[in-house]
Amino acid sequence: MNFKNMEVLGKLPKMASSDPDSLEWIALVGQLKKHMHLSYSHTRIQNIIKRMDVKKGEDFNDEDAFLDKLWDIRMSPEESKKYNLYPIDQEVLNFMEKAYIHYLDNKS
Repeated sequence: MNFKNMEVLGKLPKMASSDPDSLEWIALVGQLKKHMHLSYSHTRIQNIIKRMDVKKGEDFNDEDAFLDKLWDIRMSPEESKKYNLYPIDQEVLNFMEKAYIHYLDNKS
């Protein structure tokens, strides 16, 4: 992993962080988890995904290739643990992925 990737990796939410940006990411994931009984296309879910997308742009602008790699890491429980990423259930990650794809398909 190059220096730029390490710098970006340092911005990711940590399990024991009190950083406001990390706490917001954790809260957004928590909201998704709370409302998973709704369809991934539901307005409430899409609003959470929209905020995640805006926040992604604020925190990781122009880091698309890295974020693609990061998503691959995130989808592997072993790799996520290795990088000390905030733990997210696989079911939540799969739901988030479907909701995000729907969001991108309907983004105007």
